[in-house]
Formats: sequence, structure tokens, C-alpha cells
Amino acid sequence: MHIDRALKDKLSGGWMAISLSLILLFPFVLGLGLLLKSLPILQKYHLSALLGSGDWSPSAGHFGFYPFIISSVWVTALSFLIAAPICLLAAIYLTQYARSWMLKGMHLVIDILAGIPSVVYGVWGVLVVVPFISTYLAPAFGKTSAGYSILAGAVVLAIMSIPYILNMLIGVFQQIPVELKEASLTLGATEWETIRFVLLKEGLPGIIAAFGLGRAFSACHIFANPRASDFAEATSDKSPSRVS
Repeated sequence: MHIDRALKDKLSGGWMAISLSLILLFPFVLGLGLLLKSLPILQKYHLSALLGSGDWSPSAGHFGFYPFIISSVWVTALSFLIAAPICLLAAIYLTQYARSWMLKGMHLVIDILAGIPSVVYGVWGVLVVVPFISTYLAPAFGKTSAGYSILAGAVVLAIMSIPYILNMLIGVFQQIPVELKEASLTLGATEWETIRFVLLKEGLPGIIAAFGLGRAFSACHIFANPRASDFAEATSDKSPSRVS
């Protein structure tokens, strides 16, 4: 019996070690696969020429990735600037001010938004966001645009990020010990001072993680769907040449 238990412990530990090794191995396998597949083009063109060139014409043998890289950075940054303050303020209100029934109802809304297929967000972006930008927003600034712009892609990506980021932020604030808030209020701090100097400071690591993971989940949600990927490419990577 003692031998069987020891053998089971060794087998369990072995499987755990194997699982951890596979997780650690995945990034190297992905990197190696990308490197092997890109060797033909890297042997013909220097990496700096590929990353720094804006000439994208595969039929002519020109592969400039700079517009794709910079537009992806702009879309990511702009979508974060849109979604982050909305989610943070909403999470603070739901966990510190709202009644319990409102928080429960919001969890249902978050689950529904997270469960919507990415293609629906893409279609909504094409039918609503793009026409709004081309018809109203761009003319208001004296510009002409087809609507397929960095802003359109950022708005759709921000909306897709909101349920993931908001759900994580709610969990972060709920995990902060209530004794910290009570101690701050007892010492004479106001509700907002307690939130600003105690809760936000205590939950800062979790808030940063929620922003990063929520953004990553939404990106995976987009590019797992070909149609949504097409919209992301149309609204971001091609936008510098479409907007005047």
C-alpha cells in the first residue's frame, strides 16, 4: 500500500512537471516555426528592410511591414485609451457604490457581451462605426474619409475588450479586504479619498494585470475569427492610405 501511494505521488509529480515543461516549450516551438517559415524571405531581404519599409507589394516582391506594425500599435493604444478609463470607473462604481442587484445584473450583461461572436462586432463596426465616421465625425473636423480608419478599428476593439477587462477589475476590487476601506473611513477619509489612496493603491498590480489580460483575450477573440480579422485589417492596417 505504501509503495502504491509513493508510486502515485511520483506519477502525479511527473505529469505535472511534463505539463509545465510543455507550457514553457510552446513559445520556443512557436518562435522556431515562425523562423523556419520566414527563412526564405529573410535570406533574400534584410530584416531592417522588411520592418522599416512602407512599400507593400507582394506581386512585385516588396514586403514592407512598417505600415502594418505602426497601425497595429496605434489601434492597440487608442483602444486601450478608450476602454481602460470606462472599465476602471465602471468597476469602481459597481463594487463601491452600486447595489448588489445591479452588480449581479451587470455580470449577466458582461457574460452576454463576452459571448457575442467576434464576427458580430465586425459587422456592427462596418454598418455603424464606419458610416458614422465617414458621414459625421470626419466632416466635423473638415476631413473626408471612407470611415475605414484607425479610429474605427480602435472603437470596435475597445468595445470587445470591455467585458473581459471589466470582469477582471470587478474581481480585483472584490478581493481587496474590506477592513482597509473601513479603517480609512474611520480615520476621517472620504469615500473618494479611500478609493483613490487605498483601494487603487492596493489593487494596482491586479488592475495592471486586468488591463493586459483583457486586452490579450479580446485580441485572441478577434483573430480566432477570419471575418473579424478581415475587419481589423481593413480598419487598421489599410487605414493610412484610405484616410485623407
